[in-house]
Amino acid sequence: MRPRAADCAIGALVAVGLLPAALGLYEDEVGQFDWHLQQIGMPTAFTYAEPTDRIFVASASGVVACVNLKDGAIAWRRVASSRDEGVHLLRAMGRTIVTATEGGSVQAWKTSNGDLLWQRQYATPVLDLMGSKGKNQVLFVLREGELEARSLSGGSHEWTVAASEAAAGAGLRALAPSPDEGRLCLVASAKDGSSAMSLRVDAASGKVLDKTDLPSVVGQGLRGQHLVTDTHMVFLSKQQVTAVPICGGGSGGI
Repeated sequence: MRPRAADCAIGALVAVGLLPAALGLYEDEVGQFDWHLQQIGMPTAFTYAEPTDRIFVASASGVVACVNLKDGAIAWRRVASSRDEGVHLLRAMGRTIVTATEGGSVQAWKTSNGDLLWQRQYATPVLDLMGSKGKNQVLFVLREGELEARSLSGGSHEWTVAASEAAAGAGLRALAPSPDEGRLCLVASAKDGSSAMSLRVDAASGKVLDKTDLPSVVGQGLRGQHLVTDTHMVFLSKQQVTAVPICGGGSGGI
């Protein structure tokens, strides 16, 4: 699954802001590049979280770090995996950040000091992470075979929705919040892209409330360039850009 639109924009900023170390600055660079980071590796994502005077960075080297925005000082640095794999997902949820490595390791970290709150190793890649709103936050972990809900504070299992609830042989592809409060929207498709559908799920129980067939462009587009922007999926082709709502509404193309 492709990154969200916000992640793409953030990635561009990271690429500029975390340039390799230099011995000095040219005169026209003063005020533009006031600091740089070392001992982190090539950045893959970053996010803001509490406290707000810091950013949290993940890298292809498997490092997660908390960085002071004012001077670039590293407040804490952790290695997310003992294996040689990068961190490809980084999400902020209140005073917790959650990471997922390319090898399927999901970890929750305390933003204040980098303490590891809990971790879970999955056998298949994690496609997306999303947190619920409210006091008792839940983390939703999306993989091709299932959507799983876990307590954000302790990592305990809450419920699971299997991809087979969409259709036999289908795989889950995308996750988004529903316009209806307390609901989630899942996108599933056949492996060959011949069909796709959305599932509306109750966020508290994991119960599938209804299913809706999606336009054929979704199944086909999932095999190419696409991204998720809130409640829509956007597909890129040589001829046009097409936006399809995951949970109701109208489609559009340019």
